[in-house]
Amino acid sequence: MARGPASEIVEENVFDFERVSGAQKPLPAAAVASGLSVAPASLQTGLASDGPRNSATGVCNVRLDRMSQSALQQSPKIEYRPSAGARAKWRTARLFQRRARLVLAAERVTFMEWLLLETLRELTEEGLAHVSQRAAAQRAGVSPGMASYWLGMMEEYGLIDRGRDALPTYDLILTSSGEAALRRCNERLEAAGLTG
Repeated sequence: MARGPASEIVEENVFDFERVSGAQKPLPAAAVASGLSVAPASLQTGLASDGPRNSATGVCNVRLDRMSQSALQQSPKIEYRPSAGARAKWRTARLFQRRARLVLAAERVTFMEWLLLETLRELTEEGLAHVSQRAAAQRAGVSPGMASYWLGMMEEYGLIDRGRDALPTYDLILTSSGEAALRRCNERLEAAGLTG
């Protein structure tokens, strides 16, 4: 037989059945080469040895797929990580945001626009005398700079009015078109099951 990596693997996979099970012949190398690389169930205990020849069982060192072998021998250990709950909440929030974006796209309203419109409505319904950009940013959970950018865009689109009567801060008011857009968006989100 020619020597080389392939022939060494075939030779490694030959079992000594005579000594282990009382059979007359070892497993033929041709059978091993054709894909038979695991001994019958009665011999599985002898396969774990990584030594040369296991003297107790008479089984030659068998080279199994080590990852499969270790997967069979060891069950995965799942350890609790303190951050698991926080990461699960983050994934849930991101999934909601992705789904909401798809629904809101039908109204040509971005997620951030919807979030700020809904926040302005909520603050207005609470009866605040003036709704500032800072209050809207804090309630929406975004930075004041991001809120300022988006509120400026929303004013250009006619969704809100940043009445300058209350300077040095803006008095944010939903316009009628902003109210209508928010109502349509909320109806779509409710129909998609994203409001409950």
